[in-house]
Amino acid sequence: MPVWPLHGAIPDQHRRNRVAIKLIGLAGIYALLGLAYWVLPIYQRDFRHFFIFITPAIPIILLTAPVYVWLTDRSMKEPVDGCFMTGLALIGRWGDVSWKLVRNYAAGWLVKGFFLPFMLEAAFHDVQWFLATDLKSQLLESQYGWYELTFRTLYGVDVIWGSTGYLMTLRLFQTHVRSTENTLDGWLICLICYAPFWALIYGNYLNYEDGFYWAYWLSDQPVLRALWGAAILALTVIYCWATISFGARFSNLTHRGILTNGPYRWSKHPAYIAKNLSWWLISMPFLSAGGPADAVRFSLLLLGVNAIYYWRAKTEERHLSADPVYQRYTQWIATYGLLAMLKALFIRSYKVMQGRNLPI
Repeated sequence: MPVWPLHGAIPDQHRRNRVAIKLIGLAGIYALLGLAYWVLPIYQRDFRHFFIFITPAIPIILLTAPVYVWLTDRSMKEPVDGCFMTGLALIGRWGDVSWKLVRNYAAGWLVKGFFLPFMLEAAFHDVQWFLATDLKSQLLESQYGWYELTFRTLYGVDVIWGSTGYLMTLRLFQTHVRSTENTLDGWLICLICYAPFWALIYGNYLNYEDGFYWAYWLSDQPVLRALWGAAILALTVIYCWATISFGARFSNLTHRGILTNGPYRWSKHPAYIAKNLSWWLISMPFLSAGGPADAVRFSLLLLGVNAIYYWRAKTEERHLSADPVYQRYTQWIATYGLLAMLKALFIRSYKVMQGRNLPI
């Protein structure tokens, strides 16, 4: 039986022992991540700027970790958590270990360990592009400069904010991981949407682009071209707004609190909807230079990409549905969300036209 009380008053000696074991668990996680980053070639090859960012932070993390663990332990109603259980496993007290807590804790760190390098590297490249861009010539001398500058800036804000979410996975600020996706299809459908896996899927199976984008097809219609570009940017704003609405809780594959503000007031998946619609407007696969057959083929391929994100949304709903707050949110969206409002508007319009004997 564990010698550390789970509830009630906890003697300082017990707390010190528990904090020490938590530090062992945390050190074990850090060691495994460091080993993976050192051994796997992709991190040595493609994530150089991530190491430039994270290396100076290592001494700070090591110095502040004991204080942080002590403070969080004191503030927790249930201090016997996944970190503690991981520490118990590492010191060989396997009979006292809750392996479910260990799996959830390790999975949360795996999510952070995978996505943080990706986000920080992307953020660096976006900032680098912005600093190297002559804003005056971009806006005044380039035909589509206003579009490219806004588009790249929005996606830059998105990845910078996303990076902050992974950095701020802190229980002390209530931005910790409550649960992690525990199904194989949930992990697979999410990971294939990111490098390096997306290059394999998109490049070999779902490449829906022929190189002719919206600006090409609308080059002789300046008004429509400007409106079309503005529509793409509006969707990108919604996508970026969805990320920002998470605050410090942004993350994939984890439950870090139910979100009901921002665009989530209108839809459960505003980011996915906006992103997928923008791809249709950007690539316009239904107008292929190769003719009608290619237009149909490219459209089907983009529908395949849309299907991936639909599946991804469903796995996220399945994961969050265990939370009663999410259950109530789902019911509210079904009644007051954007689709519910559009459906009600359509029904009212139909009844009005029917009452006036208008052709439908």
